[in-house]
Formats: sequence, C-alpha cells, structure tokens
Amino acid sequence: MYKALIIDDEKPVQIAIHKLGNWSKYHIQTPDTASNGKEALSAMRELHPDLCFVDMQMPIMNGMEYL
Repeated sequence: MYKALIIDDEKPVQIAIHKLGNWSKYHIQTPDTASNGKEALSAMRELHPDLCFVDMQMPIMNGMEYL
C-alpha cells in the first residue's frame, strides 16, 4: 500500500480531500494530515509518504518553502 499526506491549513479542505479520494482503488492508505509545512516536514520524516497534496498558502511555512 502507498502512503499519502495532505498538507493544508484549512480543515474543511483536508476533510474534502479525504472524502473525495478513492484511496483503496489505487492501493493508498487513508492519508495523514499536516496543517503547515513545518508539521509536514516532521510527518515526512516519520511516515515517508509516496504522495503529497500541498497547499501553497499556509502559515508558518508555505508550500513553496516546504517543497
């Protein structure tokens, strides 16, 4: 199974991506989430996701800084 990470500061967007994804069809575990780039870096080190959905406008560390 692949691992995914949703990086977005807006909880409704995280929920929408969770619900709209057909994760099992593509052999992807239910995605984990992070609320900003700094959180995402920690999550990346721990989870080693194969796929990331990254918001560009976030507090603390935006998507471009994260990438």
